[in-house]
Amino acid sequence: MKRTAQQEAAVSTRAARVCVDAGAGSGKTRVLVERVVQLIESGQAELEEIVAITFTDKAAEEMRARLKRAFRARAPQEDAEELSRWRDRERRVEHARISTIHTFCAGLLREHALRCGRDPDFAIISGAEKALLLQETIRSGLLGLLEHGHAPAFRLMTELSLKKVSDYLKYLLGRKALVERVCGAHHRDTPEALAAHWRDVAAGARETRIADAGKNPAVKRYIEKLLGFAGECSDADDAREGLRATMLEALAAVLDSAESNADTQTRHASNAAALETLAGKFGRAKKSAWASAEGLEELKKVQSAVREFAKALLAGPRIDPALETLSAACTLDLWAVYQEVSRAYCEAKGRANELDFDDLIQGAHALLRDSPEIRKRCAEGMKHLLMDEFQDTDIVQLEIARMLADHPGGPNLFIVGDAKQSIYLFRGAEVEVFLQERTQADEVLALDQNFRALPNVLNFVNDFFARSGLLAGVE
Repeated sequence: MKRTAQQEAAVSTRAARVCVDAGAGSGKTRVLVERVVQLIESGQAELEEIVAITFTDKAAEEMRARLKRAFRARAPQEDAEELSRWRDRERRVEHARISTIHTFCAGLLREHALRCGRDPDFAIISGAEKALLLQETIRSGLLGLLEHGHAPAFRLMTELSLKKVSDYLKYLLGRKALVERVCGAHHRDTPEALAAHWRDVAAGARETRIADAGKNPAVKRYIEKLLGFAGECSDADDAREGLRATMLEALAAVLDSAESNADTQTRHASNAAALETLAGKFGRAKKSAWASAEGLEELKKVQSAVREFAKALLAGPRIDPALETLSAACTLDLWAVYQEVSRAYCEAKGRANELDFDDLIQGAHALLRDSPEIRKRCAEGMKHLLMDEFQDTDIVQLEIARMLADHPGGPNLFIVGDAKQSIYLFRGAEVEVFLQERTQADEVLALDQNFRALPNVLNFVNDFFARSGLLAGVE
């Protein structure tokens, strides 16, 4: 089947840093495979100089199978030399550098095991095996802390149950990199200082939320709905008609702020004033001035929805100082207990010569960060780095990609993802990473034609999400 114009652009681009925004069913796997083929056909790289990172082992095997078929199809029967060349590439696919990020990082750590102070024959634990080790370590670790009179552990157990503390630790240890990064950036020494810091963060988030209100798709939707009532009222002085005009003016001001070059503080002040207007009290309508009672009731519903929308954006956190301080104290105690149990978990893995997926990522990141010669060798050993399902990656994996791509003589970076399909928050995925990298790309390409679903299904889904505003955070 012939490639679409969008697919052709993604396959053939020569930009050094490319981000492909690929919707579901848009043929992204085909694009990845054909890009590898195109890089080889055009002489830009050989198979061994291309690294492709997939999200699962199954996806890596699928990509290998497709590459074999593609290479076989390009082997001309009438040209013995070319036939031999493509058949040789087909055989080499089995050892091509196509894998998950964890397999890639494991290979890096095994290759430089002595430099890392590791046994290269380490085992990788995941799933039930990791869960069992975590459970045993958390239980023995907590009991050990209590036996040794660990004050934070005692205070935590007084406020919470053993099961709750165990559950919290299991959750946090499953997101070790993210937890340690956040706690390192936001740590405070006392409960009072931490509670005050939380209030500052909440205030900053509220300011940003109001300043960016114009980017919310609900604003444009409410403007369209209110415009739909034009001409329904015969009295310009009617309270509801006047409110409609006031709301349209305020919403237009909020919408315009999205295109403004003003700073966050200025946009916040302007939008806050407009939202206060939208959240104001309603007047009484003259029913006789309206074309229909049904139309008036529908307008009232829309205006009520606009008011609630504005109130939600303006709302600040409800603060209970005593409860906040208690929560901050529990947080600091949990962090102290986490550090002890995390150390015990690392020691347990070390004794068994085992690493989990977080260890692989963190170890490879540290190796590339701290060893310029290894980073240079690794970066210069590839010409193209392709990464799939980038919406389900995290900041550490992004930094690994950047350390390689940003190194002089390093690879071109080609990432594929779709913010709407990010589903692995529970495993530490950060969709913001994909959105951030998209802004840094030399070229952003779209694959938005769906070949998998029927048009009526697509139309319904697109309309539903457009009306609901559920995707506002990733658009």
